[in-house]
Amino acid sequence: MSFRLILLFLGVCLLSGCSRTHTIDTDFPTPLIRAIERSGYLLLSEDFSAYHFVQDEDDRTDMTVILGPAQSSMFSSVATALFSEMTLSSAEADITLIPELDSFQYALPKETGSTFYEVWLKYRLQALDSGGNEIADWLITGYGRATDERLQTQGAGVNEATVEALRDIGTQLTLGFSQQADIREWLEARSI
Repeated sequence: MSFRLILLFLGVCLLSGCSRTHTIDTDFPTPLIRAIERSGYLLLSEDFSAYHFVQDEDDRTDMTVILGPAQSSMFSSVATALFSEMTLSSAEADITLIPELDSFQYALPKETGSTFYEVWLKYRLQALDSGGNEIADWLITGYGRATDERLQTQGAGVNEATVEALRDIGTQLTLGFSQQADIREWLEARSI
């Protein structure tokens, strides 16, 4: 093996060691609420379910956050609680929900000089009726924070802050879905 090939191999190994991958890992219980007496369908795109945030800017530490499975789990848990019945297709549902991640932002303790990991999530949630007509288009922002003092690794801090942000989104959906003006109007027109 030539000297250049060895140097190239070592360089690739060192560079890949600087990148961190964090898989957001948690379970989201189904909220205990009174369900809307309508059928629902949750449309999760492949991109949404497999979403990876990749940070590769020169002035920040390279990091990949695997968010897709966790955000899919949270939206599935909430949707299951919101409706009296979940269907297998949008054609069978009274309401179809389509979440889309609009932005993922984070701050690390070393960047802010604080002792906190912070995460902000922003989702766009479309609600469509059985004919595919828009009922509502809702932007929801969630925030999560985890203290650096009790966490052992950056991965644990990013995970905990992201889970908190997802729980914040889930709480807003659970408590606020039927209170959204467009949703409330649609439900009232159907005697709910």
